[in-house]
Amino acid sequence: MRQIILASTSPRRKELLEKMGLEFTVVPSDFDEYLDESRPVEEIAMELGRGRRSLSPSSTQRRLSSAVTP
Repeated sequence: MRQIILASTSPRRKELLEKMGLEFTVVPSDFDEYLDESRPVEEIAMELGRGRRSLSPSSTQRRLSSAVTP
């Protein structure tokens, strides 16, 4: 089974996953999410996705080692 990682500190997102009965690990992302609201929402979503994905494996592993499991 794949591990679900919530890369967010959003209490609402955490609550939604818990209500769904899913097991997950909270690993806050250190990606700086700057939103330029003058750009199309599709471009913003793609840029944010690429930015989160580009985080180095070593930094992800460090965050996982200190992660909080609900």
